[in-house]
Amino acid sequence: SAARGPHGGTRGRAASVAARAANHNVLSVEVKDGAGGDDSDAIQGVERPVILGVTLPEDRQTQFLIMAAGALTCSLGFAALQESVFRIPGFTYPGFMTLVTSACYAACGFIEMGISTKGKFTRNGTWKNYWILSTMTFGGMFLTNFALKFLNYATRIVAKSSKVIPVMLFSTIINGKKYNWREWGAVGLLV
Repeated sequence: SAARGPHGGTRGRAASVAARAANHNVLSVEVKDGAGGDDSDAIQGVERPVILGVTLPEDRQTQFLIMAAGALTCSLGFAALQESVFRIPGFTYPGFMTLVTSACYAACGFIEMGISTKGKFTRNGTWKNYWILSTMTFGGMFLTNFALKFLNYATRIVAKSSKVIPVMLFSTIINGKKYNWREWGAVGLLV
C-alpha cells in the first residue's frame, strides 16, 4: 500500500505520475495531491519549450520536427552562405569572418535570451567557463575556416561530421558512457 501524503493523497501515485512523465522526457511536471484523500492527483502544468518567444506545441514529435527542420534549414543556409563568401575571388580574411560569425552568435544569443526570459538575463555558469568555452569555440571555427585555404568545402564538412567519433570514444573511455548499436550505426551513416 502506498504511503499517504500530507493532504491525504498517495505518494505512490504521485511518484508513478512523475516517473511516467520522466519516461516521456517532460521538461517540468507539478503534481498536486487531492485534498480529500481520493487519489485525485493531477498534473498542474507541463512546461513546453519556447523558442524566440514562440511556445512549441505539446506533442513531442511535432516539437522534434519543428526543431529539426529549423536546425537543418539554418545549418544549410549558413553553409551555403559561408561557402559563397569563401568562393569570392581574392577573399583572404577567414579570421575576420570568424570574428563576425562569433559576434552574430553572441547577438542572436542575447536576443533569444531576452525574448525567452522576458528581459531577465540570468547566467547559469561561471564567467571563467563561458570564456573558456567561447575561446575554444572561436579557435575551432578560426582553424576550420583557415583550413579552407588548403581544403575544399566538401572535405571540410566531411571532416567536421567525423568529429562525433572521438567525442563518443572519449565519453566512453572517460565517463563510462554506453552507446547502443543504433547510435554507433547512426554515426557510421553520418560519417
